[in-house]
Amino acid sequence: PQLSSPLPASLADRSRQAPARALLEREEMQEKYAALAAATGVRLAAGVAASDCDLIQRLRAVAVERAAAAQPRIATSVASLQPGVGVALPGAAYFSVAAGGLHEVLHLSRIPLRYCTGASGGGCSGFLMLAAPDATLLLMAYLLYARSQGESTLRRGLSAALQSFRVTSFWEKLYRELLRDAGTFERISKNGAVAVAAKPLRVALFGGAGDFEPAEDNYLLHDFADPEEAVQAYVATGEATARGFTRGVPVLADGNGFTHGSGEATALPTKYCDGGAAAIWGRSTHCLYYHTWFDTNRGDLALCTVESVERLFLQGVDDALAILAGEDGARGFIIAPSDDIELVLARSGRTAQFLQRGVFVEVRQRVVRTVKEVCVKASIVEAFEAGTS
Repeated sequence: PQLSSPLPASLADRSRQAPARALLEREEMQEKYAALAAATGVRLAAGVAASDCDLIQRLRAVAVERAAAAQPRIATSVASLQPGVGVALPGAAYFSVAAGGLHEVLHLSRIPLRYCTGASGGGCSGFLMLAAPDATLLLMAYLLYARSQGESTLRRGLSAALQSFRVTSFWEKLYRELLRDAGTFERISKNGAVAVAAKPLRVALFGGAGDFEPAEDNYLLHDFADPEEAVQAYVATGEATARGFTRGVPVLADGNGFTHGSGEATALPTKYCDGGAAAIWGRSTHCLYYHTWFDTNRGDLALCTVESVERLFLQGVDDALAILAGEDGARGFIIAPSDDIELVLARSGRTAQFLQRGVFVEVRQRVVRTVKEVCVKASIVEAFEAGTS
């Protein structure tokens, strides 16, 4: 999309229209929130849905204000990203709520989201970013999860302890509900790559994950054959549990029949768990990496509460604006298609292999390519298209 007017004015218009729009959306939002609660088995006390939806509207209104105020700092970057941007999110458990702030800033800046790669909590947030145009759904999901864990510190702590053995069924139910929509499944399957590992403890001790094992044990799964396959892949990326690391989550019905990009036949593992890493997905679009790790409120990493959702979302808004502004010390960076990846990584204090580990797996097409092969292929195609045009 092209900007038809200066972005500051656009954001100012949205701010003025917000009260009327909020009134119109309030009832519809509460109905959707209640429906998601029912689908995930979360029982909400009277007035909770209204309170949480009011919070979502307030948080998004704050994002509008902060984005408008930041225009002088981010205008150049926003203009360069109008063709779109891919997002890479690390495994960061419930710190990954902060990705919602990034999502909202991209939405307000009219920057299309081209892809999301993510691991663990980053995979979950990437799923929710692709499933909706703005951060409303992501905020609903994390608030509902927070409600499902109980209102007392003791109950939340007990729930977190139990999930060291096996994660709650909340996320599996949520993914399944959202993927009932064919359009959502198409976006997740085509534009999302979820990073998983193949049972790292068992493989390290005994081997036997499959004929093909990337040295980094990092598989980025996408192009799913059906919604249930996608559900289990996104469940697997969050299985940092005894069950996940010893048994794995069944994702692929059959690991045979895959081929490398070169055409060589291979077999893949069928079970996966947490332990993967996000990656850059080709070089045809900008890639924004957001490092969702924080030194304050460390408890937010493992315990998701209403207060932590609010805190992390606003942190994500501020961090997104800092990344777009190219500020020193920002929690992330942007790699342009023409950039030297290793040079950008070196300036950011990262190793040369960062965001370039593992393999992309096209599940439906049964094709496996290394991250670097995908980047090289995309660069060649882009150069060819530029030459022929």
